[in-house]
Amino acid sequence: MTNILIAKYCSALKSDDKKKRKQSLEKLFALLQEHDSDLVIIEKVEVYKNILRCFSDKAETCRELAVNVITEIISSLSQEEEYYVYLMPTLVQRIGGQEMFESSEEVRLLEVSLLHCVVKKANPSLLSSFLNDIIQILVNTLVDPYPKVKKESCECVVDLAETIPTHFFLQARSLVTPTLRNFTHQHFRVRISAINAIGKVVRYGNNTSLDSVIGPLAERLFDQTPMVRQAVVCVIGMWLVELPDRYSYFHKLLPLILTSLSDEVPELRTEAMKLWEEAGKLYMQENENDIKDQMDFLTEDPAHYPPLDRINDAIDKLNKDIDSIVTWTKKFHLNINPGKTQAIILGHKRQTDAVKHLDISPVKYIMFSETRPNLGCRTLVKRNLCKIVPALVNELEDWLVDIRVKASQLLYALILNAEIQITHHLEKILVGMYRASNDEDARVADNVEKAAELIGYFVPADTYSKIVLPTMEDSANMGQLRVFAAILKGSERTLLKEKLTEIGDFLKRPEICYNKEALYQRNLLNCCITLMLVCKEDCKEISYQLFVIMISILGLASNDDVTKMTTEGLHMLEKIDECSSLQELFKKHVQPVLEMLQNSVASWSLHSPERFIFEAILCHAGSVLGLHLVTISTILITCLKPEKDPEVKLRIFTILSTNIFSREDIFVQVPDSEQFLVTFVKDIITPNLVWRVGRVAEAIRTASISCLYAALRHSPKSRSPFADSNIFTAVIDPLLPLLLTLVEDSSKKTRLIACQSLCQIIKLARITGVHTADLVHRLYPVILKRLDDVSDDVRLVAVTTLVKLFKPLPTDYCMEISYGHIEALFGTMLIHLDDPDPGFQKVMLDALKELSELNSKHLWEKVNSSLHKFRNVDGCRELLKHTERLQSCVLHPVTEAEDSVTAI
Repeated sequence: MTNILIAKYCSALKSDDKKKRKQSLEKLFALLQEHDSDLVIIEKVEVYKNILRCFSDKAETCRELAVNVITEIISSLSQEEEYYVYLMPTLVQRIGGQEMFESSEEVRLLEVSLLHCVVKKANPSLLSSFLNDIIQILVNTLVDPYPKVKKESCECVVDLAETIPTHFFLQARSLVTPTLRNFTHQHFRVRISAINAIGKVVRYGNNTSLDSVIGPLAERLFDQTPMVRQAVVCVIGMWLVELPDRYSYFHKLLPLILTSLSDEVPELRTEAMKLWEEAGKLYMQENENDIKDQMDFLTEDPAHYPPLDRINDAIDKLNKDIDSIVTWTKKFHLNINPGKTQAIILGHKRQTDAVKHLDISPVKYIMFSETRPNLGCRTLVKRNLCKIVPALVNELEDWLVDIRVKASQLLYALILNAEIQITHHLEKILVGMYRASNDEDARVADNVEKAAELIGYFVPADTYSKIVLPTMEDSANMGQLRVFAAILKGSERTLLKEKLTEIGDFLKRPEICYNKEALYQRNLLNCCITLMLVCKEDCKEISYQLFVIMISILGLASNDDVTKMTTEGLHMLEKIDECSSLQELFKKHVQPVLEMLQNSVASWSLHSPERFIFEAILCHAGSVLGLHLVTISTILITCLKPEKDPEVKLRIFTILSTNIFSREDIFVQVPDSEQFLVTFVKDIITPNLVWRVGRVAEAIRTASISCLYAALRHSPKSRSPFADSNIFTAVIDPLLPLLLTLVEDSSKKTRLIACQSLCQIIKLARITGVHTADLVHRLYPVILKRLDDVSDDVRLVAVTTLVKLFKPLPTDYCMEISYGHIEALFGTMLIHLDDPDPGFQKVMLDALKELSELNSKHLWEKVNSSLHKFRNVDGCRELLKHTERLQSCVLHPVTEAEDSVTAI
């Protein structure tokens, strides 16, 4: 009866009706399940063959059902060799030939799944006999357009390699190329499956395939999907411990696993660290005899070792992307046991409604290693450095940013594991680091800086200074200084102390510290500040060198940030040098600097660095300058000669007027101050007041006269050198004609300051006793003309100067002889009493009141006779009343006796 049904159903499979064929397949499958134990092997095979024929059915539904039936049979029923004899040729025909006969993607997926089922269920010895057919099928399906077929094929490759590794070795190479084609597929799950598959293909295949695989695998470390990168890490980790003949390929595998130690995803970094530690431990076991001495005696970490548990850095990073990785859990514990992985847990402020009722808080965490890599890891890196370093240096300069970033991350991990052995390759690595530290991408520069800090920890100062300093002798750049500052940061204090003088002398060289680029200055400052932070009080022996460097940067500073940073550095040096203030620090070191500047002052130009340094000293040294006035005056005489660069002179004159003569404390109780002021006015100011054509010359005159006014204004406040009549005459006599010329200069500011300077000279003339009638008659005509000046400021100063000049009159002044001069003075001033500006009328009225004492009668008569000509009648009448009071006092003086009688 069963045989009749089988024959009936098999016959129905040839029907033209799709529905009948489908029903027959279903009934055949049910029959097999129901009578499995009753059917002889011949009948089972016959049914099996008829179902396999349906793999070529025209109807996709029937083909799909046939594949499902066979898959169910393979996975659930007892297997015999006869099944595979007919199944494998059928699968090869459908999906293993050069021409793909199966057009349906879904059916192809089912057929690949069937093949996968066969690989997992079949006896290894039986499966090996069909290996050629399986490989042929997989070569095709690995490049199938349907992503799910690709993925299933990759998983089948993994199981095939693990099931029959010995036989798979012979055929594995043919799977490499089709598997690699899936590395760039747009679906990340396909990429992950392909990476896992290639891992097994290389592991159980011929190791020579690794040369063609390692490049595409390394590219996947740039994948945007963390799970893809994690798959790469797992494959590399597996190869490091399982790959046959892996010792020949360590130099290719180490860069990939070491780069992953710096991945942006904490879990991935943790996984990479775990696999790396396992590889190191296995290497120690396999090479125990070679490294036995190190294992027995070098059991403790070095005393000076980089602090890898950068808690603050971790917290900063967490705060920047608090939403990127969120882990949900109920309890957290901070594990700080040595040798393990530490987790920093930060509470997230927000809670979603979905977890509030569970009492679960969202958190963010980051993982990092807090221990030194084991001896096996360190030995592995040391023995492969020579093969890794050249390629790494090249990739630090790659045109792709991502490659440069990964290379800089690898550099850090490489140095961390190589430790002192990096010294043998230091010169070559530093060349790449110098360039990479200037990278436009901040990540590259920061990673290189961190790597340089590790060099400081592992390489003695005596060693790296012999390599670093000579490279900067000819032309130091900002990259070299940034790397050097980072190396200094990681250095051990006791070893660095021995090289302080050499480093300080080197950085003090003009070719090193005379630079105007802001980044260069920052990096040079970082070198100085790092030296002070690391060596602390030991830097006292190079305090002068550090002062020279920082005062040079202060003078050449290109922006305010550099100036602020330099000032902070000087304050640090002040504390290290045990100075009570910044002024004391200048007092201690500024004289040698001034002497150095004095030697080169003759050659200064607009862009001379020494000129900027001198200006910085003038601006920042404060009262200390009073102790070095002799040297300063020597420098000023040379650099402020009339023929020198006008812009240089303009800048220095401005600084002198605003920073030197405006400070009383510079000249108080300083023996050289008198001589300095005399020399300054006579030998520096006077030559620069001579009129010369051009706008630049005009600006120089303005700056010079400003400086003169500041010097003259300062003099009466302290012990003035001009209080001596001989000195005053010697200095002022050649100066006065120039001032009278400048009172009529084309520059308004020059005219104004010239009048103010004359006012100061009149004050000094009274003090010294040289205020004579001749001086009055010499000055007043020129000043009187300034009452017609276009500038109101000049007119006001001219009025003040006239009052100072005539009141009080010199003792040798004779009113009868000088009647004409007084007439001219009153006549001109009365004209300006009628000025259109009411404000100036008031000023002039007050001035006339004060000067009316010279000859009140004459002034009254002059005003009264021409009263009808004035518009300012009120002013004239007020002036008349004032002069009348003065005359009455002269005609009727009141005695003390009359005062008493009047009082009674």
